[in-house]
Amino acid sequence: MPLPRIMNTLTQAPPPPPAPGASHRTHPQNTGQPLQTPPAEHSLVIDELLADIAATIQPEAARKGLEIIVEPSHIDQPLIGDATRLSLALLDYAGKAVLATGRGRIRLRCHILEKAWNRMLLRFEVADNAIAPGLAITRDFAELLGGTAGAFSVSGTGNTLWFTTWLRIDGAPSAGHDAEDHLLRLHAGKQVLIVEDDLLNQEVARDLLGAVELVTEVANNGLEALEMSRSRRFDLILMDVQMPLMDGLEATRQIRMTSLNRDTPIVAMTANSFDDDRRQCGDAGMDAFLSKPVEPDTLYATLLACLNSRA
Repeated sequence: MPLPRIMNTLTQAPPPPPAPGASHRTHPQNTGQPLQTPPAEHSLVIDELLADIAATIQPEAARKGLEIIVEPSHIDQPLIGDATRLSLALLDYAGKAVLATGRGRIRLRCHILEKAWNRMLLRFEVADNAIAPGLAITRDFAELLGGTAGAFSVSGTGNTLWFTTWLRIDGAPSAGHDAEDHLLRLHAGKQVLIVEDDLLNQEVARDLLGAVELVTEVANNGLEALEMSRSRRFDLILMDVQMPLMDGLEATRQIRMTSLNRDTPIVAMTANSFDDDRRQCGDAGMDAFLSKPVEPDTLYATLLACLNSRA
């Protein structure tokens, strides 16, 4: 679908403040479209979306001598989401970046934070610009898109504005119970090792996996998990990250090097969900990431994606 033509305001004065009593929840360019309106979902291709944003801001960027760089997302399949609000959020960040940046370049990029069976958590960034890190105009949009927004600075490269959103994979069912049904039909009887030091969390995980007829074993720490992985094969390992004796990161590294489960999908479970935590899990050899407390629908979707990848 064509992008909303709202960037003509790049060279205009800011819009007037809303009338007394008017709702503040309108999109940043003040065209009057309420943020409360239901989302209109469309199929979209991430690299095409980024290219359209770049084309929209290019005339003003060229006038100022700025270079616009679109980094490939490497997301090949079409996704389903609120293309209008997503475009508005990106245009707001990109447009303000052009206004605030005097020279150099502005980068548009998107990468995957989490991937489940039927959806992806994406992070969009407008980088290397001169906007103050505290600016978060798109926060309302990000929250409506199921994500959040923020900013950070890197010395010598400028500021990066970002927001996250969940988008559904085109053609995949949207309901969580569909993943549950597919697990029962396709993977009942598969062997799962739960690595968790908290007894209550062990019980919850066993109940959830038992509901889809997955067979579970429990290791109380990373050292136990390593010993068990050396003596038998599992179809999947759920790995807590913070544990005594040996944490989940080191256990995963050791399992990848010296066990019968070098190729077994390993899913991280942790209360820490910052980018650095996700990166450390990936570097250790984990295949997916779940934030605690884990929602059953998200757990089932992640398990299905990992087990399907091994089938």
